[in-house]
Amino acid sequence: MICPYCENYNDGDGQFCGHCGLKLRPDLVESSYNEDSQIVWESQNQAYPGIFREDYPNYPPEALLDRPEYHYPKQESKRKQNLPILVLSIVCLFLIGIVLFFVIRNKQSNSTVTYEPYNDTNVSSPETSQNNVFLSPFSQTDNQGNDADDAHSTTFENPATHGNGLTHLLTITQQGFNKEFAGLGDGEYALIEGSRVWVYDSSGQERRYIDLMDYGYCDLGAQFVKFDPYDQQFAVSCGLDYVIVYYGQAGDYVQSVGTGVLQSLLFYREGIYHQQLYELYDGNEMVANALAGYSIGRLGLAFEAKYYISSDGQYIGTTWMDYPGILKVWRSKASSELYELYDVAGTAFSFDSCEIATINSNGNVNLWRCEDGSLIKEITFANRAIQLQYGHGNKLGVLFDNQSMIVMNPKSEQILAEFNTQGLNEIIFSPGLDFLVGIDENGLHQLYQIIY
Repeated sequence: MICPYCENYNDGDGQFCGHCGLKLRPDLVESSYNEDSQIVWESQNQAYPGIFREDYPNYPPEALLDRPEYHYPKQESKRKQNLPILVLSIVCLFLIGIVLFFVIRNKQSNSTVTYEPYNDTNVSSPETSQNNVFLSPFSQTDNQGNDADDAHSTTFENPATHGNGLTHLLTITQQGFNKEFAGLGDGEYALIEGSRVWVYDSSGQERRYIDLMDYGYCDLGAQFVKFDPYDQQFAVSCGLDYVIVYYGQAGDYVQSVGTGVLQSLLFYREGIYHQQLYELYDGNEMVANALAGYSIGRLGLAFEAKYYISSDGQYIGTTWMDYPGILKVWRSKASSELYELYDVAGTAFSFDSCEIATINSNGNVNLWRCEDGSLIKEITFANRAIQLQYGHGNKLGVLFDNQSMIVMNPKSEQILAEFNTQGLNEIIFSPGLDFLVGIDENGLHQLYQIIY
């Protein structure tokens, strides 16, 4: 018999433990309520079963009752048995996630760049007319020339007047339209649906159509389009890779570059950088790491890094959402930053020279030299600046909190264009500052041309 107190084994049928000396069996007592002297046992609901209270009124000691294995021996054993199973399940789920990630990622090799000709530049999408014209929802007709009865179409008022410096060209998207606005270039814009990409000029005429799945690219679907301000090409983000479409003389060429989790694409004069989480790459070579110089413990898993680059790609700016107001400037492939700029609420690198424009806490614009971070000048305004964009020809666009906007020469401070953006909730500039897209109150993308 095993002693319930010291847990040692006892030979024989004795009533006392040969090791600790405590009683192994309870005595039989006669119930005072039973005339036939019925035999009853001590209640098992007692705090310490197996001990007859009248013989041992002070037992068990309090310290023994405090032992957790005494009160819940079976539950504790179950917990110990289930813990390895729980840990194993978590590890298995983690490994399955990693395997699925690399199965998708390996479809595009990081070490292989492929080129395939896209020779027919006159191919149109199946949704365009024979005249290759993009039809807005306000001018669609049926075969008899009557207005088409489209259940998704809606009549809207003409866009609001925005002053002499801005001319409305057309409505890019419409309600019930499957195509999504994806990017704005100099005189062209892109729409996407799945892996299909359409490029239109500023008059709404289709210039290019390509289905990237025809080349085995863009399994996860197109996410956004980035136009190159220096060359005749554009890049399409596909989640775990990006695809470059180049306008060649003998036809377009398609180039696929595998990445990781793609955050953004940045063109410079000689090529393109891509941001993977908080790191910046040129192909497979890392050129900057925005995490360097910061506390990992404070940053945690927040991959909210934003990059800015100079036109030659040699100067790189980084900002973190966890560290607002700080702009770090690096040289490409450097292990530490050149300098830091403070009181920064908005940033833009110039196209034609190495200057940096930032918005300070007063709503004014500071101009800095890329080489050493020295202040060139501060440009003051009557209203608070909230957004910046450099354009070709040393133009700087400044959007203010009262929805007015100017395009100026930052050196001479000459105003080149001035207009308002009332009724537009979001503004997207073309790289050269010749066009902009605004989202109106109905959620539609409106295309405008800036008049100088």
